[in-house]
Amino acid sequence: MKRILCLAAALVLLCVPALAEDFDQVALEQMDAYDVMMDFQQVNTIVRPKDQPYAGTIDMEDGEAAVYLDFIQMPDENATLMRLMLCLTTYEFIGASELTITVGDKDYIFSVFPEISEYDLTYFEDYTICMTDESLPMIKAMARSKKDTFAFQLTGAKGYTGTITLPLDTVADMYDTYIDLGGAQQNLTLCRDLWPVMIEKTSK
Repeated sequence: MKRILCLAAALVLLCVPALAEDFDQVALEQMDAYDVMMDFQQVNTIVRPKDQPYAGTIDMEDGEAAVYLDFIQMPDENATLMRLMLCLTTYEFIGASELTITVGDKDYIFSVFPEISEYDLTYFEDYTICMTDESLPMIKAMARSKKDTFAFQLTGAKGYTGTITLPLDTVADMYDTYIDLGGAQQNLTLCRDLWPVMIEKTSK
């Protein structure tokens, strides 16, 4: 009997850290001024502020850019992440493999695998990056920034530059909400390989 009680106590202790890492997805989905939707694959749940997309630019003739910042709950990865999407409409194929976003004195360099479609000689390219524990500091830096516009660079066969403009109050609210609901308590180690990032001092 004592052995059974000891085993039960040990199981309780093992469960405590796991419960501490849970993200409060229910509270996230109940927030006002946010839309809740499934992604195209009907697997992941997206929670997004209603005032999106946000403005962007790309240094290309007749090119257009828009930006989304939201939360994505991914059951396969057992994680809820903050996600940034750069959506481009251009008349020239880009197909970049690297996206660099400059915030303050740091470059955040992401490997990217864009979703690309083409219709009537117009290209639609979506670059998606999800924030792990290594890249989440970029969102914090944006939220604490005095400037609401950030430079980006796409690198592939050619290089293209542009900007994204985000409402800093919204970014700060989203970051604080993510932390308050347990975002930083999740074990995101496995997600690092899916969305790798390098952080370097800017060369400027």
